[in-house]
Amino acid sequence: MEERIRLRVWGITVISAFLIFGGVLSQNSCSIGNKNSEYIVYKKAPFEPVLPQSIPKMSEIKKEIKIFASPKEYESASLVINTRDRDLKGINIRVTDLIGKKGKISGKIVDVRIVKCWYQAGKAIRDVRHKILTPELLLKNDGLVQADIVKKVNVVGIFDTIKDSLFFQLFDVPKNSFKQIWLTFHIPLDSLPDEYEGKIEIIPQNVPKEEIKIRLVVLPIKLLPPMLEYSIYYRGKLRLGNYPPEVGSEWKNENQMQVELKDMLAHGIANPTVYQPFITRADGSYDFSILKQILEIRKRVGIVNKPLLYLGLGTGATQDKRVLDDLKKKVRALVTFARENGCPDVYIYGIDEAKGKRLKSERLAFHAVHEAGGKVFVACGSDFADLVGDLLDLPIYGGIPSASHIKKVHKFGYKIWNYGNPQCGVEEPLTYRRNYGLLLWQKGLDGTCDYAYQHAFGNIWDDFDHATYRDHVMAYPTIDGVIPTIQWEGFREGVDDVRYLTTLVKIIKKLEVKGKAKDEVKAARRLVAQLKRKNLKDLSALDLQEIRWEIVQMILELQKR
Repeated sequence: MEERIRLRVWGITVISAFLIFGGVLSQNSCSIGNKNSEYIVYKKAPFEPVLPQSIPKMSEIKKEIKIFASPKEYESASLVINTRDRDLKGINIRVTDLIGKKGKISGKIVDVRIVKCWYQAGKAIRDVRHKILTPELLLKNDGLVQADIVKKVNVVGIFDTIKDSLFFQLFDVPKNSFKQIWLTFHIPLDSLPDEYEGKIEIIPQNVPKEEIKIRLVVLPIKLLPPMLEYSIYYRGKLRLGNYPPEVGSEWKNENQMQVELKDMLAHGIANPTVYQPFITRADGSYDFSILKQILEIRKRVGIVNKPLLYLGLGTGATQDKRVLDDLKKKVRALVTFARENGCPDVYIYGIDEAKGKRLKSERLAFHAVHEAGGKVFVACGSDFADLVGDLLDLPIYGGIPSASHIKKVHKFGYKIWNYGNPQCGVEEPLTYRRNYGLLLWQKGLDGTCDYAYQHAFGNIWDDFDHATYRDHVMAYPTIDGVIPTIQWEGFREGVDDVRYLTTLVKIIKKLEVKGKAKDEVKAARRLVAQLKRKNLKDLSALDLQEIRWEIVQMILELQKR
């Protein structure tokens, strides 16, 4: 018998602990297709991708999708359609309005996409030898990409004109096969804390429809920005003039760049890097006009540009005084321009992944940048602290640094980020959630800047056209937008885990200052300490959601004090 334990917060009834732990934590539950012999529908945790050989677990066959989220938060859910001995034709997915006791939330807040399985080159960044059928793309038009299982090749629309549909398109599911459906709920900022109910309707043209209940709990929590800093290497540069839009990682028109920056911000990236070089005129002056347009685009979508993480100019490793003086001149001009456009600090990039003598040879260039009013950041390895640690304002460490490295950097008064754990583009959403979420906080890092939002080694839509590297992609470019991936959604969940923890920590500190709720604060402190020690390596999507719910419970309890 289902038992409900009600928790009163702010005069509203929050969903029972049983419902949260039994369903919301899994993020998905749904009804089996009892009235149709042609197909079944079952839930799947969104960060446990469905492969062709997948079969539903008994625990996945539930009657409803249950999720919890805070206003303005994005939250994912997933379901799978499995056919039997009959093709399903012209399927539409419709989400009804979500009705609560105090009002309703439009079903339009739910972005519906199909998880596309296609051939990718394994999961290692340097693995281009294997062709593995992999769930990755989140499409509105299922027909945009087709995987030829016999030839093990992908058939993608005409490369130069690739674009997904603006609206969800009808799709088919052949007999004895499956389709995974991805649902992204974006909770409106003005949503009242309440429990809302609605339905997902699965409507084939040739068989009866299925209806799956949605239960959404909007929490009375205002999520704070994460205590960690989130950036990403963004190679996109603005190309002006009458050029057709490119579908790649390097050149963007204004609309493409704006859409991609907005997508990054929606996934928790507050300040992506800037690669756009400025122009040196014939008279020796500098033209920052295109860079200014980029800063304006970034401000338009809500990126604050503080600091400016700049790869359009590198430090190099020269010992030549004339070259160093030229570097200083450029840095001074860039810093002046940046400050005039709302960027108080400018970080200049060193030599990427340099080590040993090569890294040490940059010291004069790092000094030059500092003398000109700039700062230095760069991807580096384990020897950076002893060689340039006193000059490197922001090391971006490959993988997870040791506690001693982190301590040295903090002793210098600097911050330390990481990247490459893994690099972008590996189709493992749960890995990104763990490694770029609570693990960063556990290890004492200050932030992250993974590589890269997009890096094409040839055709970005072809993993097999380079001898060594597969493409690094979190969201695939099109002529007018982006197509998200399951790993990109996993990354966002990691950011949100940190946001929930940040909100809890800030409430604890606030109550400590006021001397209130001492017993409850002690309990909250114990929870944070336990999370600091917890082994995240083998945790499932459900485990991480349980951790989030523990944090939510503690926030709700402290908010009453």
